[in-house]
Amino acid sequence: MRLSAQLYMKRLAAIALFALICPAFYVLQSSEPIKSVWLEQKQTVVLHIGPQKTGSTALQVAFDMFHEELADDNILQPTEKDLPGIARGVKIGTCLALCLHRKERYRCNPHLLNDTLPKFLDIASAHPARPIVLISAEDLHSHFIDVEQLKTLFARFHIRLLRVYRHFYEWLPSFYYQLNRNKIPPPPINQWLSEEVLGDSISRMRVFEVYEKMFDSIDVVDYSRAKQEKGLVYEVLCRHRISKTFNACAALKKNSTLPPANVGINLDFARILWTAAKRGIVNRTSIERKLFHKISNRLESWWVSHGSQTQEVPSRCLGDSVFNTIVETSVELHNYMQKYLRNHESLDSVRSKALASRSRFCAMDAEAIMSDPIWIEAVERAANGD
Repeated sequence: MRLSAQLYMKRLAAIALFALICPAFYVLQSSEPIKSVWLEQKQTVVLHIGPQKTGSTALQVAFDMFHEELADDNILQPTEKDLPGIARGVKIGTCLALCLHRKERYRCNPHLLNDTLPKFLDIASAHPARPIVLISAEDLHSHFIDVEQLKTLFARFHIRLLRVYRHFYEWLPSFYYQLNRNKIPPPPINQWLSEEVLGDSISRMRVFEVYEKMFDSIDVVDYSRAKQEKGLVYEVLCRHRISKTFNACAALKKNSTLPPANVGINLDFARILWTAAKRGIVNRTSIERKLFHKISNRLESWWVSHGSQTQEVPSRCLGDSVFNTIVETSVELHNYMQKYLRNHESLDSVRSKALASRSRFCAMDAEAIMSDPIWIEAVERAANGD
């Protein structure tokens, strides 16, 4: 039987009164000092800590593009004024990371820690809606970050970490690309990936273990799973990994202009172009920085659309010892991260995929390729803008 409007309102009033009385009764019965139970609940700050090459820029662009919708979802983000320093735009979180970096502190703007960020946090704390504070900085995922200082900086808040997990065998070639893309010529991946570099790369991934010991609220997004479904940005905004971001999700669904994640891995074509310039096949101005990447991208497009379907190229691959370490590390790290993942992938599946990824760690033999007339013509056409 449907309740009358008058009786319905009486019941709502009774429920509201009960909700007010119960916490107060609990406080009065307690031996603890009397204070509001609501004041004991800390406001939340969400720290997106990357790491690099896991779609961080794509997320940051989305956070910036939908900042008004996120504000409507009661999520507050700092601006360049709040996080001053050498980084601008969507990368301002880097300014915070530099201030906490044991080796890079000299690049920190001292006003950030002493003035602008504390004022921003004061404003967030005083806001009657008690918004969630969102800060994104993939550079926080570093073994040089002073995590104790980070925790102290946000001591008045409940800190929740948002971390994106990517299989190690997928992440490593992208990390190679990130470190070497502006070098002319870039080193081939099989030479770059020495035992020492591999050890440092593994250490970078183990930084998460330090964070895990310091913070008990952690959410991990599976990059590969998100990519297979509707994408990383959709996973974070529409599956509410930060908060109930209904407005931001609705805006995302209406928008198709978000850039894809920058997870490039291939520098072979840059090395081929450099070899061609060194041999005089193309003008040496082709290896000037303004043109270099544009021409090498044209060459890669030619290869993807034409050559890769009809040609095999001479390549040099990673040695068995280093590659086996990559495979076993991929399995070990996945096993460690499984407790945070919503969809579990078996270790046998990870090992199988890692073993199948060997070609990612092979580099085209640029010297041999530049003896092939087909490649010489392709390089000339790319240099001429064709």
